[in-house]
Amino acid sequence: MIAAINSPQYKGGAACGACLEVRGPLGAVVVQVVDRCPECRRGDLDLSEAAFSQIADPAQGRVEISWDEIPCPIEDPVRYYFKPGSSQWWVAVQVRNHRNRVARFEVLGNDGRYRELPRVDYNYFVASTGLGPGPLTFRISDIFGNSIEDGSIVLQPGQSVVSQGQFPLCH
Repeated sequence: MIAAINSPQYKGGAACGACLEVRGPLGAVVVQVVDRCPECRRGDLDLSEAAFSQIADPAQGRVEISWDEIPCPIEDPVRYYFKPGSSQWWVAVQVRNHRNRVARFEVLGNDGRYRELPRVDYNYFVASTGLGPGPLTFRISDIFGNSIEDGSIVLQPGQSVVSQGQFPLCH
């Protein structure tokens, strides 16, 4: 059950991973935002066929909807996915399986200070000059200010590393 959200609310990838309760003529469905819908107007979503069929007759094509962001119904820990091609000299990390939208991604430097990595439009946090050979320590924060800190993370291009935590259900 997935959706693409309109460009204004996509916010440069910041909406990726958010869960939305979408309501339509036939009922409601929970979807996860995984992409941007460039042709959609503010408030619009492009739902997967499976999700759309839960709220309306697919023959209708477009229907009036309403939606709200909700915590994702996830119990497992957060995961860090390293984009293929990542190395100690260039790293792109995508945070997956998170209950609440990720607002901030930081990495602990050799100086003992955290530095924030920028999020790019395709929903990866990128260190264009790399992070060194590791192991790495990450700190992620959700839109409610909750944080998870994970140490001893080994860079594994094209693979996920399981976090030690998950954002709380209640904020």
